[in-house]
Amino acid sequence: MLETLAVRAGVKTCLRAVRDHAAALSGPPGTQAVVLMMHPVSPDTSAFGVSIERAEPNRVRLLSATFAPTVRGGCDVSYDMVDTWGKSCEDVARQDLRYTQPLPVIGRNVFVLPVGPTNHVYLMPAPGGCVTIGKELMFPPQ
Repeated sequence: MLETLAVRAGVKTCLRAVRDHAAALSGPPGTQAVVLMMHPVSPDTSAFGVSIERAEPNRVRLLSATFAPTVRGGCDVSYDMVDTWGKSCEDVARQDLRYTQPLPVIGRNVFVLPVGPTNHVYLMPAPGGCVTIGKELMFPPQ
């Protein structure tokens, strides 16, 4: 679905990146709704955004991704995946994300789990539970 929408919108430069990441970002076919946001005149030479609602068996997820053409060729991709949980951030980190160290904070209330240099999970306490935001930056192979 994401690839079809990108082609219809005139995306060419980032089409390979869309193809490479569409399945992982969108989830199983038929479980998502997708909205594209792009430059009205030159969609192929500008960054474009994608918002995806993923309806999964036990939750609804919101994914926001950006595809940006680069001077190096190809496209850089970044995404944020938002999930809500009905338990504390400490429990989410320990039980669901298998994180066994004390939670580092980036400010006063938001915790960060460094998965890798360009991949982090942020945990934010919310009424009745926790909101997690997974953020990753992906770069084209050189």
